[in-house]
Amino acid sequence: MKNGVNFFNKMLEGIGNNLNIMMLGEIKSYDDATNTAQVIPLHVEPNDGSEYSPLVSVPIAFFSIGGYTIKVKPKVGDKLLIFFFDYDVDNLLIDGTTKTAKTKRAHSLQDAVVIPLSINFLNSSFNISDDLTIAKEGTGTYIKIKNDGGIVLNASYIECGEGATEQVQLYGGGASTVLRAK
Repeated sequence: MKNGVNFFNKMLEGIGNNLNIMMLGEIKSYDDATNTAQVIPLHVEPNDGSEYSPLVSVPIAFFSIGGYTIKVKPKVGDKLLIFFFDYDVDNLLIDGTTKTAKTKRAHSLQDAVVIPLSINFLNSSFNISDDLTIAKEGTGTYIKIKNDGGIVLNASYIECGEGATEQVQLYGGGASTVLRAK
């Protein structure tokens, strides 16, 4: 009986040690063109205590829901969360449509995605390395908070106050955007 319990405990330990769900990671490099990063897991292999190899070409997720998007470019050294899909997503990442998995992999290090959430105890809240952009899909409208503290507003009109109707003359004359104030 004792041998049976030990057998199942060892089996469960082995399954758990090879199951990747989520890890803390650090950005080693970032590719603007593909919005992917090389990420270093901040954990060690549970089976032998060795360091994980860097994960390459990991997609960087961004907040996007209801047609609104917030994108932040990660910087080298940012700490973040790495999630691992239940199944192989190689085919899915090609064009974003449902596909049959290429392999039988499950919770593999090869099927990672980075969730760029601030982990306050690891990241400085002021470590934005590039512009913060909040955009409305399909409109060309965005607000960009520049790394130097400047703000860029791009819209067909800008209201300074809800329901503003009075047109305001911009400094230096004409403008391509209508600015309204209350």
